[in-house]
Amino acid sequence: MVKAKQIAAELSISEDNFKASWQWLKGFRARKGFQEILLHGEGGEVDKNDPVLLAQLEELYNIIKEYNPEQVYNMDETGLFYQQLP
Repeated sequence: MVKAKQIAAELSISEDNFKASWQWLKGFRARKGFQEILLHGEGGEVDKNDPVLLAQLEELYNIIKEYNPEQVYNMDETGLFYQQLP
């Protein structure tokens, strides 16, 4: 939705004429044939009650929030396997 709004702004389309809402995104996915695929990985094996892990994640989130969303890339398995999907 962020990218759609950015493209609309670059095309000089006002926010009154285009709203990238969740409903718009749902329709866009249906029109283009996108579907959600759940990829399994090591994430299910992480102990989410580990205080050391939670502290490190909190520190990481604090670092990331200093950046604009377009400057952050999520390099997990989804990012790695995205281009390998048919």
